[in-house]
Amino acid sequence: MGGSPLPARPYRFTTLAWLLRGLLSKLGYPAGAYSVVDVGTQTRPKRVDTTVVLEARPPGVGQAWPRLRAVFHGARLASFLPSVRIPEDFQRSYRKRLAATWLLVGAKVLAIGGAIGVGFLLLLRIVRRPEFRWKSLLAPVTVVAPVAAAGVANGFPVLFRAYPTQIPLTAFEFSVGVVLLIGLIVLLSGVGMAFVLFSGARPGWARARLAGSLGDAFARAAVAAIGLAGLTRLVGFLAARFPAAFSFDPSLPGSLETAIPAIGPPWAAVRSTIGLAAVVAVLVLALRHPFFQKPPGRWLGVLMALIAVIPTSFHSSPEFLASFGTPLVVIAYLAAMTCFLLKDHVGAWVLFGAFAFGGRAAAALLSQPAAEDQAAGGFGVALVLIGAIALLAGRRQGLGDLSRPAPEMQAGP
Repeated sequence: MGGSPLPARPYRFTTLAWLLRGLLSKLGYPAGAYSVVDVGTQTRPKRVDTTVVLEARPPGVGQAWPRLRAVFHGARLASFLPSVRIPEDFQRSYRKRLAATWLLVGAKVLAIGGAIGVGFLLLLRIVRRPEFRWKSLLAPVTVVAPVAAAGVANGFPVLFRAYPTQIPLTAFEFSVGVVLLIGLIVLLSGVGMAFVLFSGARPGWARARLAGSLGDAFARAAVAAIGLAGLTRLVGFLAARFPAAFSFDPSLPGSLETAIPAIGPPWAAVRSTIGLAAVVAVLVLALRHPFFQKPPGRWLGVLMALIAVIPTSFHSSPEFLASFGTPLVVIAYLAAMTCFLLKDHVGAWVLFGAFAFGGRAAAALLSQPAAEDQAAGGFGVALVLIGAIALLAGRRQGLGDLSRPAPEMQAGP
């Protein structure tokens, strides 16, 4: 095998070494560069499992030595996995947090909490207006509720994987069902609050759903979605060229963990569109407030936004710049998109959510090699399109006075 020879073992280990030598040659590994660093056995009923770990020590990689792990069930090879040995001192230094890190975490919590507090105060100002009616939330929440319920229930298998076997299965299933129900109630409450913010930032948004031409809405949404997709591809290209500056995420699409992956695209489109629109609504309402119309208030808002996206874990200056610069560029693009493309065009917002968020989730499924996952992605695309068509179907009308700006908010609470 090269390097240090196999330790003295019975004939069975010599046979396994011969099999491994042939396997390395067939897979293109330099057999002479690897040596055996560990051999373990485990006796099972009617067979003995053997694990052989080989390691190479090429120059120029420090102690990050490549390893090959082969598991034999008797004389049959059951698995063969390549890996890299990560030194323990590197792992300890990588997980180490500096004092400044904890200060950044605290500042980020304060910034995000402050933004949420501003949104809640603006929400209270809207619901206290004499013209506000709670029943106006019934229709939009009713439309979102089935999709939200399907999306929340679809995550049951993810929670079920944490099943502790020391408690009865029925009791665990019941507790998971209660957790999902509570999560759905909290989620729908948040959706209702988002629609309250919409009514304050864009009065008449429900009627504006059918305002303007579909061609105009499609063009606006397509340009915005293509630009966001291009920006994402650019970030991926930079990550491939400078891997040390970007975090690596080898995980599969999250929708593959769910019961029905096809539900992932429409649910992603709904929740992401509502979330982004709620943030924009808070920003619009805050800019109309007398406090944020003054320079100190605006600078405070900019500072809160910067702290909210600042990374709390980094190990080098390039990694910090990549982790901080990437979300800043995305936020800047979204701000420009909402100001110049989507604006108050409700139809464009609906189609943008379908293209950008639903399409992205569906593309992640369509890119998988398994035919079942590709079929789920295609079905997810169909669900997204059906939902968008259903929301925009009806008799179209001109923008008219539906595009009028929202009335100025009063200075007092």
